Amino acid sequence: MPRSFAAAALLGLAILAGCNSSSETDVADSDGQPTPPLPQEDESDFAGRPSPTGQPNNNPVAAPISDTAMAPSPTKQGGGDLLDQLAEPPELELATPPSQATEQLKANLSPDRLAVLLATADREMEMALTMQSDASQQERLAQAKKIADAKLQAARRLASHPDATPEQMTLGKRAELQGLSHLAQLGDLRSAELLEDLASEYVRSESDDLKVDSQLVLIGFGLERLQNGDEQAADDLVQLNRELIEITSDRNVMAIVAMAQARQWLAKLDHPAESDEVRRMILDKFGASSDPNVSAMAAQYAGNVKFDAIDQLVAKAIEGQTINPTRWREAVETLLREAPDLLSVRYLCGTTLQFESGNQPELADITYEILEQRFADDTSAMGQDVQLALELRDARAEKIGQPIDVPLRSIYGTVDRMEQLQGQVVLMPFWSTRFQDSLQLIPTLQKLESEFPDDVSVVGMNLDPSDDDVRGWMAQAGLELPTVALQQNADESVKVSPVARQFGMGGRPMTVILDRQGIVRKILFGDQNLRATVEALVQADAGEDNP
Repeated sequence: MPRSFAAAALLGLAILAGCNSSSETDVADSDGQPTPPLPQEDESDFAGRPSPTGQPNNNPVAAPISDTAMAPSPTKQGGGDLLDQLAEPPELELATPPSQATEQLKANLSPDRLAVLLATADREMEMALTMQSDASQQERLAQAKKIADAKLQAARRLASHPDATPEQMTLGKRAELQGLSHLAQLGDLRSAELLEDLASEYVRSESDDLKVDSQLVLIGFGLERLQNGDEQAADDLVQLNRELIEITSDRNVMAIVAMAQARQWLAKLDHPAESDEVRRMILDKFGASSDPNVSAMAAQYAGNVKFDAIDQLVAKAIEGQTINPTRWREAVETLLREAPDLLSVRYLCGTTLQFESGNQPELADITYEILEQRFADDTSAMGQDVQLALELRDARAEKIGQPIDVPLRSIYGTVDRMEQLQGQVVLMPFWSTRFQDSLQLIPTLQKLESEFPDDVSVVGMNLDPSDDDVRGWMAQAGLELPTVALQQNADESVKVSPVARQFGMGGRPMTVILDRQGIVRKILFGDQNLRATVEALVQADAGEDNP
């Protein structure tokens, strides 16, 4: 049975991409992970979105990660284009190639030159995947894989180079872990297998940095086994975290990230004792860090056990299990009684979006009812968040059964009136260049469109400010999506499209689904029930009752 290595590959990539020579990250100076060409969201540009569903900081991999290179800057070495150093025909064979590399590095590269190439490889990969290009996604991925292959060659060459210093050899071994991690994330199963074997070997290294990198990768694979239901995985994961805190410094941000992810999954998969033990490790090791930013991050990422019980219910609901409404009510009331703060309110507001789109909308109704009763006359930030969530809920409810009757203009494509789509089931993702997550579902929607080419059309509703160059952005990003926006007067400029509030857009990717008559039938957050809704509407004959 093929292994599922996505979790380990993702963790390994996040941990190792751009790690510096000390395995530590200066939180205050970090610019965060390399990001695609999507401008960061400015929350003030939206209709006051509640926080996304899930426990706060539900994706610890998104923590600040240093983009500092592991080697001297390429500008000091006369350039560092990795692919420029590929030779044809091949002049060097890989000892254990993870995939069929079509080109090999030039021979006789010095250790200094190899180190510079490694320092630039991640940036080249990011550019291959995200920069403006006429290449297809498949071609971009092939280019990224080519860079990862070349990086792996350079890493192995440096790790065994007879003229390399011990520090350069260690650098090569750390980059070897990175290269395998990149290839694993790009879908190379053999690389995932080699990655775990190599980490198991390098964790016994004399280099503290290499040992920490290897231990972090092993924690990623421990998470994979936990998610796959291995009965021993919870105990093993706790032990891996114990070993990590013995070898890492109290300033290592990525150690916090990995441990927080382990703690969170242990809690979600009903291992409360093990989850709490990892939480205590995070606080004991990093809570009194010499870097106050790291200390604050540890307190944040350790999480709060107050969310664990209710988060387990949410996770089960997402998996399709039926949650007893009385039990959910008790969990909500317990959370608000024990932690009546803004974090809890925003967490609960986020869960309502999940439940509205799922198979138990009554859980959303219970949550709204309790929040409304508790904060009816509250003018604090908590009360304001609750009132906004209720307003957005009511806005969504009002749109169901109605056509989209706002004046539209075409941003991309030929659609500028909804009447043009009569006879089609329309999937309308609301998206903005300023809200990266809003683009997540577009590939899924377009896949459904390709499965039902005569019945389904995907047309985006753009929410960017009217004076933004959305067409230019789409061209640069390679986004081919028929898109409309609110029609405005020539002299009118708005900060955000009012349709966001009119349709009750919350803090998750939202899709408005219209039937063949142009009537709004569903407003979904995420992909829960998406396929079932589309299939039902496609199969419905004209004049029949729609779901």
